[in-house]
Amino acid sequence: PEVAKIFRPQMPNVPLLDGSLWDVGGPNGFVANRDGLLPGWGPFFQGPFPGCEALQQLVAMIPTFCFTYPGLEHMEENRGFAHPFISKCEAFKEPLVELSGVAETMEVLDLEHCWLLLSFVVSAFHTASRTVAPLAATCPVTGSAGAQCPAKGKPTEALRETALRMLPDWLKSIVLHFEVLVGREWHGAPEYSELVLNNWKIHPKDLANLKDDFVLSRDTVHLVQPIARFIATPDEEWHRKLHLVLEAEGGRAVSTAHSNITPAISARDNGAVIG
Repeated sequence: PEVAKIFRPQMPNVPLLDGSLWDVGGPNGFVANRDGLLPGWGPFFQGPFPGCEALQQLVAMIPTFCFTYPGLEHMEENRGFAHPFISKCEAFKEPLVELSGVAETMEVLDLEHCWLLLSFVVSAFHTASRTVAPLAATCPVTGSAGAQCPAKGKPTEALRETALRMLPDWLKSIVLHFEVLVGREWHGAPEYSELVLNNWKIHPKDLANLKDDFVLSRDTVHLVQPIARFIATPDEEWHRKLHLVLEAEGGRAVSTAHSNITPAISARDNGAVIG
């Protein structure tokens, strides 16, 4: 927690180190500190709160809907085209609004998992919206074209404002509410913690066959599956697994080094620090 207080203002998208889900001293290093299961989130879209099923179904649809329709190169042809993913999101409006209403009562694990799914859904919605009614070169603050834009020179803020403007009011309000609760902002795409660090699961049968608690490593990563995907290709899964291993083993190395070096620093033992 003390580390989080120091770095949070400068790095707002780094998950909170609360000693549980984001515990760098845990067995999985910088990766989400859990055993691979998602308590209360069953294989058939069950979830502990209203709207969980809607989020999971929408995430499952992303590879099918969002990357199999005409893209930005066919903008003019797409005028008036009703993108199917946008329609699906609108159909789930009621349960998603209900989910936002109970978000403050969630445990950290459920809240972070909802945020992971929501990040993918709104990012896909944003992409789909751009293929239907793309924004021109307008200022994300004033909404008008021209060089006199208050957001000029602030690409992060401009990207965020532009992305939020592409969402309908009901979906934007859900995103803003979850942002406050998780302490991280959405900037038009899932952040690294959602893309990689918390985006993994293990099939219950594989977990049941393990003799010890699951530790993510190069020897066990073959058991890991991404929770959310954009294009569902082998390359995307390989990218996720590669970075999960790097973050898990790197986190363990940093944690071990910190544990070993702290007593040496306290004792002012330079030899032990170097050794």
